[in-house]
Amino acid sequence: MLRFGTISKIDADKGLAKVSFKEDGIETDWLPVLQKNTISNKHFHMFDINEHVACMMDHNAEHGVIMGAVYSKNETPGTVKGADVEGVEFSDGTKVSYNRSTSELKIDCAGKVTVICTEATVEASSKVTLDTPTVDVSGDLNVSGGITAGGDMEATGNIKTTAGDITTNSGEVKAGTIPLKTHKHTGVQPGGGTSATPIP
Repeated sequence: MLRFGTISKIDADKGLAKVSFKEDGIETDWLPVLQKNTISNKHFHMFDINEHVACMMDHNAEHGVIMGAVYSKNETPGTVKGADVEGVEFSDGTKVSYNRSTSELKIDCAGKVTVICTEATVEASSKVTLDTPTVDVSGDLNVSGGITAGGDMEATGNIKTTAGDITTNSGEVKAGTIPLKTHKHTGVQPGGGTSATPIP
């Protein structure tokens, strides 16, 4: 039979919980929490203490299964909701949702996001935007297209070019303290002589 109660105890390691049926003062024995998969694929979720749940029980309320949580007059859906929305809102404020009407998958994480894999590919038909103060790349960075920078560029290693020119429209190129565009030479003589080194 179908019964409604509240979670009184949990055993997260075993996927079990106890339920209190307040109308008759009964607390169940340990009951399994209904999961989507438990053998090859292992899904897991656990309820909070005092969470309102629906249970399928035998007539003596001794054996059964906790089927899921249900909203009540005291607990209503949070901000992740809508006829076309599926997702989860965690107690720390993190939200993961998908809206099928707008085709938008949104992850709003209160903390750090970590992705561990052997290879990752992002295919965006329009663009990818990184809105952050700093982007750190620990390995090599290969770019097949052009690079446009609005700020300064620094390098602790060598800067090499294997083909093409290095051009500046209005700026100056310096080697140490010697400017390329305005430096002068000593020992300049008429004819085919070669000038001395530039003057810093």
